[in-house]
Amino acid sequence: MIMKKITYILCAVVTAMFISCEKPEDSSNPEPMPPVTETPDEPGKTEQPETEQPERPAEPSVNSYILEGKEHKFGSVAVSNLGEYLCIAACTADGISSFEAMFEQEEYLYLAISPLLNGEEFDLKSESRLYTIISTLPGATLEGVAPEMNEEIESGECTFAYADGVTVAEIKVVLADGSALSAKLSAEEVIQVNENIIAVNNDTKPARTSFHGTEDGITSLYITPAGLSYASELEIATYYAYIILDDSLCNGKTIMASEIIEAGIVNNIDVTHLSSSETETTGTVNVLRDPENPAHYTVVAHLDFDGTVLDIKYDGYAIDVALEPEVIYEVKFDKQSYKIHEVTLDKTIGNDLWRVIIESEGEDFTITMPSTAFDGNPKGFSQFQKNPDVKVTYGENVYNKSTGSSGTITVGINEDVIHVEFTNYSDLEVLYEGNFKTIE
Repeated sequence: MIMKKITYILCAVVTAMFISCEKPEDSSNPEPMPPVTETPDEPGKTEQPETEQPERPAEPSVNSYILEGKEHKFGSVAVSNLGEYLCIAACTADGISSFEAMFEQEEYLYLAISPLLNGEEFDLKSESRLYTIISTLPGATLEGVAPEMNEEIESGECTFAYADGVTVAEIKVVLADGSALSAKLSAEEVIQVNENIIAVNNDTKPARTSFHGTEDGITSLYITPAGLSYASELEIATYYAYIILDDSLCNGKTIMASEIIEAGIVNNIDVTHLSSSETETTGTVNVLRDPENPAHYTVVAHLDFDGTVLDIKYDGYAIDVALEPEVIYEVKFDKQSYKIHEVTLDKTIGNDLWRVIIESEGEDFTITMPSTAFDGNPKGFSQFQKNPDVKVTYGENVYNKSTGSSGTITVGINEDVIHVEFTNYSDLEVLYEGNFKTIE
């Protein structure tokens, strides 16, 4: 290799000398030859003047990306949310304002995160909370990087923050082929972000309701995705989580799972209960009670119950667990309440199905399900997804798994008294306990 370089340089020198000899003697302004110096360590080897290399940017400017040291600008950036998730996308084409239209372009970068990651910097190889990165940028194609699906990269970090209508995201990755990609995205656009969330094994849902109680220096907190009014209704929620800790630890300091008294997840659908007192549990909890308003709590928790992971972010008011509802037997639909007139249990419809018919001032309400389900325990639609005959109706409205509805049903019979509860977690609630007539 050294010999080739020397031969090349020598040939260049001889050629230059030959050209200079060919010029007429009366040439008044011969062009000066560049200085050629011989290196002291290697006689015969000459050095050429160094040329300055352009300085490579260390970090991308806003709405641009750097691939292998070269910066490229994005033409369009947009943000959105899909379900509970926060999303940002950028493409190299100009004038693309629609978020959906980003994915019709040839070159784009897409990032989506769980709200649990909002405002955090996280490692793409080790993070278990949900995120997705997709890229069709030339030289940096990523079909889909996500937790436990990160073979396309060697390493990477990401930051995603949305607050007050401004989204800022930064990505730095080394792809499996060794190429380095970094990008910085920013957009000003107001989107709906659910600040209060609860997730079990990354199945993220809104944390709609919390309850609290303090007794003998012990504070208990209950958080659920169900929209409830009283703690006694927790048994009809799909599931809820609870944290019990010493009252002095509600001070906003992060503590280990071993420092709390107990935490757990109660699933009313599967009828399961995970408890830190019975399961090897790791993780952290941070609870802050507002000293000026003891009903206001801020809770951040990440707990692993031997493989089942619970995440909570909640900032809001908690209902006193001691609050008891005024029992009103009624049908409530679209914020209107209707007095119940008569309740009938029809056992004649066949296929081992029973039907409860509740006549009210509004439309008739019915529940149809197997007779074995009339046991007084809450039942979710998901338990009957293989039985299309199970349904709830209100007038012409039909609610079951087939119609994509959510709902929890409780029907129990004790001699001459029937207990009926139903909620679709939206606009229909029914509560009744009392006498009924039977059709057999």
